[in-house]
Amino acid sequence: MLLQYIKDILEEPQKAKLDMFALPREQHGLGRGLQNLASCMLEQQRRLEASATTDSLTGIGNRRAFDNHVHNLWEKRMPCTVAFIDMDELKGCNDHAGHKEGDHYIQRVSSLLEGVCMEGEHVFRIGGDEFVILSPWATEHDLEQRLQDARESFVQNMAKIVDYHCGFSFGCTHINEATSDAYNNLLSNADQRMYEYKIHQKQLREEQDKASHANDIYDANYGLESRIFEALSMTMRNRYLYVCNMRTNMSRWSANIVKDFNLPGEYMFDAGNIWLNCIHSYDRQLYLDDIGAVFNGQSLYHSC
Repeated sequence: MLLQYIKDILEEPQKAKLDMFALPREQHGLGRGLQNLASCMLEQQRRLEASATTDSLTGIGNRRAFDNHVHNLWEKRMPCTVAFIDMDELKGCNDHAGHKEGDHYIQRVSSLLEGVCMEGEHVFRIGGDEFVILSPWATEHDLEQRLQDARESFVQNMAKIVDYHCGFSFGCTHINEATSDAYNNLLSNADQRMYEYKIHQKQLREEQDKASHANDIYDANYGLESRIFEALSMTMRNRYLYVCNMRTNMSRWSANIVKDFNLPGEYMFDAGNIWLNCIHSYDRQLYLDDIGAVFNGQSLYHSC
């Protein structure tokens, strides 16, 4: 009996059983020892199985766990909705702040997505910056709305604590019948929608960056407010004064030069091209050389 039990432990510890009452009294100690061994082997097996399907960095299911879950749904012919999520600028985070911060970024997104999931839903990390959510009951619209709300909150909160862009793009798709063809196209369809979303978000960020730059240029003070400039303008009436913000290409000119040359105003953007229109074509190269000498530090003032 004990030999058969040992064989069962080695082959399938989860099914091994020992009837202690059927053993002679002198073998009870050995029987209990073998039962403890079976329990240890079973626990070790469970840990190995869990580690094989768990992402070590985030603690959520990995690609193998995702494949197993999809297989189970396919076996049951269950419909489902899948969301494919791709982190934004993970490489930029690694390059800018280091891989340790990149790991923290991944963990933050993972935790956020776990919070998005509701009962019966599961999130998996299937690649370095790629996640998948599987839902057996949600509609595309429902899952998209939850992800969009979570993303907006995440982007706003992260902008307060890090100096690099954080966010993610996503795409959702639904299959009504769990056929093999449907599952083969499951991720590709969601991935295509995620890509379209990513392109759209990138275009929005570029437009926002342009608007932000324009606001910097046309700020009320233009970064050129100075009482020293105002004082010099009033006391040095026989000279023309100006200051230029080299970053924004915005400049400020003294009142006398604005009046004498009928300039558009005290503040001008890209004044160099405005002045070119005021100078005879024969003199333009001389002007360009002269202003270049000032900007390069070779001269303290214009000579022409």
